Amino acid sequence: MKIVARVITVMVLLLSSAFYAAAQPEVLFTPKGYEADRSFHNRKGVVRARSVDVSLPVLPGLPAERRSADLKQHELLLNLFDDVVLPARLHRVEREADGLAWVGKLDGFPAGDVVIVARDGVVAGSITSPEAAYSIRYDGYSHVVEEVDRSALPDADDNFIDLQPPQLEETTDPQATVDDGSTIDVLVVYTPAARVSAGGTSAIQSRIQLGVAESNAGYANSGVIQRLRLVGAIEVSYSESGDIVTDLNRVTAPSDGFLDTVPTLRNNYKADLVSLVTATPNTQYCGVAWLMSGNNPGFAPYAYSVVEEVCISPNYTFAHELGHNMGLNHARTDPVGDGAYSYSYGYKDPNNAFRTIMAYDCPGGCPRILNFSNPNVTYAGKPTGVSETAVNSANNALSLNNTRVTVANWRVGATPRVTVTYPNGGESLPAGSQQVIAWTASDLSSSSTTKVYYTDASGTDLSLVAEVSPTTTSCVWTVPHTPGATGRIRVCSSNGSTCEAQDLSDSQFLVTSAVTAGAMNDLNGDTIADILWHHQGSGSLVAWFMNGLTIAGDSFLAPAQVSDTGWQVRGIVDLNRDGNSDLLWYHEPSGSLYAWLMNGVQAIVGTSLWPPLVSDKLWKIAAVADFDKDGNNDFLWQHTGTGHLAVWHMDGLYLRGGSYLAPSQVPDTQWQIRAAGDFNGDGAVDILWQNATTGHLYVWLMNGVVAMSGVPLAPNQVADTQWQIRGARDFNGDGNTDILWYHKSAGYLYVWLMNGLTATVGLPLTPAQVPDTQWQIVVR
Repeated sequence: MKIVARVITVMVLLLSSAFYAAAQPEVLFTPKGYEADRSFHNRKGVVRARSVDVSLPVLPGLPAERRSADLKQHELLLNLFDDVVLPARLHRVEREADGLAWVGKLDGFPAGDVVIVARDGVVAGSITSPEAAYSIRYDGYSHVVEEVDRSALPDADDNFIDLQPPQLEETTDPQATVDDGSTIDVLVVYTPAARVSAGGTSAIQSRIQLGVAESNAGYANSGVIQRLRLVGAIEVSYSESGDIVTDLNRVTAPSDGFLDTVPTLRNNYKADLVSLVTATPNTQYCGVAWLMSGNNPGFAPYAYSVVEEVCISPNYTFAHELGHNMGLNHARTDPVGDGAYSYSYGYKDPNNAFRTIMAYDCPGGCPRILNFSNPNVTYAGKPTGVSETAVNSANNALSLNNTRVTVANWRVGATPRVTVTYPNGGESLPAGSQQVIAWTASDLSSSSTTKVYYTDASGTDLSLVAEVSPTTTSCVWTVPHTPGATGRIRVCSSNGSTCEAQDLSDSQFLVTSAVTAGAMNDLNGDTIADILWHHQGSGSLVAWFMNGLTIAGDSFLAPAQVSDTGWQVRGIVDLNRDGNSDLLWYHEPSGSLYAWLMNGVQAIVGTSLWPPLVSDKLWKIAAVADFDKDGNNDFLWQHTGTGHLAVWHMDGLYLRGGSYLAPSQVPDTQWQIRAAGDFNGDGAVDILWQNATTGHLYVWLMNGVVAMSGVPLAPNQVADTQWQIRGARDFNGDGNTDILWYHKSAGYLYVWLMNGLTATVGLPLTPAQVPDTQWQIVVR
């Protein structure tokens, strides 16, 4: 069989040469140059093995806040061995517990399946076809690719046809049926021996994740509605009995002195099903499980199974044993019991071409496929089951669809969850910039602590970023000064040393070179100052993309509206040193401060500043600019009651220190700060004043926070005080700071093009008017 498999592999490569030339798919593995440790891999079914590095970046990530996504035939090469290089097409990526799963097909095989999972940088996977089976695993030192002879693995159990389960008191939550049956929650516990057999904690957890992903892929292949959700993978203190049947009895019984913590764990995690993973040497079974007879809500206390670690994948034993708990039988020619329905049987092709997940091997051998029996689904052109109305019916898929609501309600309740939403992969984060790490959280225990870690690309923790309360869902992080490095974010909700819920960024981000100059008023990345409009009635936000004095385009922001109009934008500047113009918000009623960190017109994440509010609400932000030339945009405050003036010297989103201006007060509060900019070309930020009563105009020429001199503009007065200055920026690209005017009662727009402190010409914008004066310009 192995010779045939390699010949077909070569044929597939030859037939697909045009595909490679056109698409040039990336390879997944890099051989380490030596064969894997034979002492470790000298176990059931392994024909050969080699150590490899896995190129995680070639596996596509998952968009933020998504549980799954279609990939539209993402192509890659599975270079398993020198003589086995298989083209694959990944169809789907899904979030599985705290990792990702990629599901696809082998290109060129009738129905070859590919399932790959990654958790904390550890990869596990299976590649199967009628001709051969391969496994990807981690042995504690490196990733290993194995060729597996599945015929050398023992079959599963005999369904306990004659052995009745112990009589246990029903412990299902006393609640009405509320789960819709789309999700079956599974708790997996494993022994220390199983952990050692797998190659360590990360290795066995990835293997368990793979078992779940394979089961879900089998459901998808077979038209089954439900999906498994792994609610926990936990090591339990248990010395295996040496008999897998005894282990099943012990994990099922709640108070026999063995594994008595498992039923409690099941209730705490609200798990409908429980699987125990063991490493019993020389066992005659790959797994055992109780078989549900009928569609029986009272079967909940017996929803336990045991699976040998080596058989989880690619033998599909994990899915097989859970199938018994849900009422699925073997094929009719195998040892069988009373399942959920008369048609709840697995299927074997009459010509021994294949068998489905629930069927035993054929006398002459037939490969197990990643399908549950279903007469309406074909494999290589052949049906995979028999109609439920036939005498020899075999339709596991229909059986699962009919029992799923019963099974899903054996335990009802919420599971603690966290999901990283930003950064979630693919971002470029400037070194030294401040980024808001954001995540979603649900059903965390009130006593837990949420820990946030910066990790390398493989998921290995590099540093602790923050420890926050379970109700907090964001924190600010300064990107390390390591341009060229890649990394990810891990969020863990823990009660001690164990994570009750955790998540890792779907893929890696890149640390880029530091940004030396923050962006000002540029909302589309063309380096030209734009204009932001904020509607005072509806809270809508619209950007005008400018080309000189003419609007070149416009766009709503995302979000497009802030319904609480107490929030006002007080600055459009780079607040976190990433080169993008962000929005600084001030809440007039409360004095709160908030930032939208932007990518163009898209708010990537929102966060409070520190300090988050100003208690004396007569202090107003008058301008935002870098007064001390440290690369951070500082806040200039003016007290509307006393006329005092102060600057917050910022470190990104944090207050680093504060100082009064010199002079520190302008008692005549009719003089109001309208803008800040360099008016005399000396590189320092100057302050532009307008008298609200007389319309006089004046500039303080600054050196940091010290006014070196004060001079009037030319012209020095605009008598019509309905004209108000709304910003100072270079609008025509000549290097001078120009002045934008807005007529507050008529909505006219006008620009003074400046030469230093002198207006050389005044021109209207195009368009020159916005009649709805509820629209207010935000340019500072």
